[in-house]
Amino acid sequence: MTEVGVNSGEAVYRADGIRLYGLDAELELKMQAKRDKVYEKEISTWIETMIGEKLEKDDIAEALKSGIALCKLVNVIQPGTVKNINTRPIALMQVENIQLYLKACWKIGVPTADLFVTSDLFGGKGIPQVLQNIVSLARVAQTF
Repeated sequence: MTEVGVNSGEAVYRADGIRLYGLDAELELKMQAKRDKVYEKEISTWIETMIGEKLEKDDIAEALKSGIALCKLVNVIQPGTVKNINTRPIALMQVENIQLYLKACWKIGVPTADLFVTSDLFGGKGIPQVLQNIVSLARVAQTF
């Protein structure tokens, strides 16, 4: 789906396929402009290499939203850090996975400044912070 300026008459869509209008569309375009697809692909590739499986979706925000890949990632770096990963596609379970991941990051030494808020990933509004966290996790992973 191509995202173009709001006033150009082209439709604006979120990553999950929902069409946006007015101010929501303008804010979405601003957020999309901040995202670097090449950088996101590099991070996706690193995650796939680490966990040994392909992410379910091409968009990194959607691929990580369930928290499953993140929990697997931290378990590869420090086995047993996240003991129980919720695999059911229920929002509450996905949010819990993200929280378990963040707690695990803190335990293994990711700086507090590099942690994100659950809604940054689940709501899709703070993807740059999520990517910063993953890069910080990669730095910490080198010490294990």
